[in-house]
Amino acid sequence: MRYEIKFVLKRNEYNQFKNWLLSQAFARKMFPNRTVSSIYFDTIDFECARDNLAGVGHRTKMRLRWYPSKEVDLKDQTYNFEFKKKSGRLGSKETIKMDAFNDSLSSMSAKSLDVQIRKNPNILERSPYGRDIKSVLSINYLREYYSIGKGIRITIDSDLEFGDIGKSKDVSSARTRKYENKIVEFKFPPELREDFSRIARTLPFYPRRNSKYLLGLALTDRAVYI
Repeated sequence: MRYEIKFVLKRNEYNQFKNWLLSQAFARKMFPNRTVSSIYFDTIDFECARDNLAGVGHRTKMRLRWYPSKEVDLKDQTYNFEFKKKSGRLGSKETIKMDAFNDSLSSMSAKSLDVQIRKNPNILERSPYGRDIKSVLSINYLREYYSIGKGIRITIDSDLEFGDIGKSKDVSSARTRKYENKIVEFKFPPELREDFSRIARTLPFYPRRNSKYLLGLALTDRAVYI
């Protein structure tokens, strides 16, 4: 379990944050930047979205995730199906490694993708919704990775693009919407909560609740989310 504290920053705020991160927090670059791609799943009645909007204390979010790269051939691309669980303010993640898809994911229809996901026994065994899951939203963004001390990780997501795959012919042709702000997230275990609080006192911004899934639903006219 870990805390996930988020900040949503405008372009001018991001420059100020980056200066703080490197000159005051003395953060270290962990990995090279990389593209992150996900497809979020929900039930027919959008239970995941409704639980999130209502602030239900114990809830689950489902997504297919991969890291596209020009150096990796599509047939060799690896995928993970993830269950992100929230219990109060703490979150955890369970990851299932996926076998290769029968067809290229980019040319696959949402219905074909759903069929393959529902056939996976490892996913069905862990799904709190059984087979009642469907693909809803795609998201792509660029992620930066930093760390502070011995256990506080920071990710910075930019160039976010959301796609409404439920209404598209295939995954790659979804109508997309861009999001200009940056999303910063601090991730750390409960035992480092005081360390984070001490560091955050010098941060000139305040955290706010943020869900990329709900944000994408709002931008694609599926939900109201401020």
